[in-house]
Amino acid sequence: MKKISIIIVTFNSSNIIKKCLDSIINNNDIGEKLEIIIVDNNSDDVECVSSIIKEYYQGKIVFVKNNKNGGYGYGNNIGIKISSAPIILIMNPDVILNKPIFQELYSSFTNHNVVIVGLQQYENEHRKGRSFLMLNTSIFELIFYKIYKLLNIYNQKHCCFSGACFAIRKEIIENIGYFNENIFLYGEEKYIHLSIACKIKKCKFLYNKNISYIHPIENRVNSDKQVIMGLQSSEYIHKVFGLNYKRSYRQMINMYKFMKIISLVRNNFKKLKLIENTLNILYTHFPD
Repeated sequence: MKKISIIIVTFNSSNIIKKCLDSIINNNDIGEKLEIIIVDNNSDDVECVSSIIKEYYQGKIVFVKNNKNGGYGYGNNIGIKISSAPIILIMNPDVILNKPIFQELYSSFTNHNVVIVGLQQYENEHRKGRSFLMLNTSIFELIFYKIYKLLNIYNQKHCCFSGACFAIRKEIIENIGYFNENIFLYGEEKYIHLSIACKIKKCKFLYNKNISYIHPIENRVNSDKQVIMGLQSSEYIHKVFGLNYKRSYRQMINMYKFMKIISLVRNNFKKLKLIENTLNILYTHFPD
């Protein structure tokens, strides 16, 4: 019987997938009880990905070729539905493991109230990344988040785990109706967090700092298109859960204004430019 099923959704990922898969296999401490499922979202390089899997991982990986790109959640749902383990590990194709994690990850679910487990994220071998994200955007939430991040303490009322790599019980993701496929990209972790919090009583979101992964996003900057997609996902999530999006949007603008002042005080002109660009997008897409 499988213990953990890893789901990796690829889209034009042929240049990074081998490093990811090598790190998984080299750090597999549960042997045949680990299942690896790759779902390709109709990539231009799907045949290249297929060739890599056939050449290096024949028989070790389940590979699914989608005939359309229905989004990140769509791809993950396909992988989850064909998985056979009780624990699902959602993983981005650029994630790299640098030590065995699976035995301890499985043990993290010993308490039945634990429904989801977050891992310690690193941007490189030494620099910690964003293991968890803000659930809400405001000046006060930003201050809380900075404190939580500094102390490396997770608070499930204020934060959700990074979607780059997290584990969840299969029965729980089924219970909440899987990933919401109306969210094409960005915001999936927030939707899942809120869905669990609304539907599952006495649920525990566990942050296990002893389990880590590398997500090499250091100095990565989101494009305008990515920022807009994130805003669209946020608006949709607010509607689904009956939240006041206009109020949240105003709070978000105030938060970025606050961040702009801090960047000016610190003479951090690189960050200042990014914040000003985000503010311009926010002003342009302010809801009617």
